[in-house]
Amino acid sequence: MKDKKHTKESKEKISKALEGNKNAEVWTEDATLEMLDKMIEYATTDIVCEVIKKTKTIQSDNGDTTSVEKHTITKRPTTLLAVASKFRMLSDWFNVMAKKHSNSETVLRTLLVLKEIVRTNLIEATENGTIKTAVGLANLSHNHGWTTQRTETNVVDVLKNVEIIDDADS
Repeated sequence: MKDKKHTKESKEKISKALEGNKNAEVWTEDATLEMLDKMIEYATTDIVCEVIKKTKTIQSDNGDTTSVEKHTITKRPTTLLAVASKFRMLSDWFNVMAKKHSNSETVLRTLLVLKEIVRTNLIEATENGTIKTAVGLANLSHNHGWTTQRTETNVVDVLKNVEIIDDADS
């Protein structure tokens, strides 16, 4: 077996030869980029949802009456799983495509763009209260490598490292 990569021309010949072959590879670079473009469009489009919230139950002579409030909210997908499921893909599709097209800078950059869009959606949804803060932070920590750190500063320890300069002598 030769250690030679296929040229663009040889890839096109192979693709044409495999047309109509149901066992042939489906996720060519072009097909992957086309799907990623659709996913980016989906991830950047507002989804309008009507939310019904039960506010309180009032007891009356005729029975209980429940008061409800209706709100319309807009949201965007906040996880890659949500994006994948919209297109009937498994959640590991992104990793499989990154590995399969590891030599394609275009595919890898497009995957990173999609991941950043989803992360931005998550941050915005956490900030505006569309999702609970704890859920948003847990997602950012688990899926995006964010860490939370608790620091305690002891004033005495800080002052030990401060050098006092006397300006009166100058």
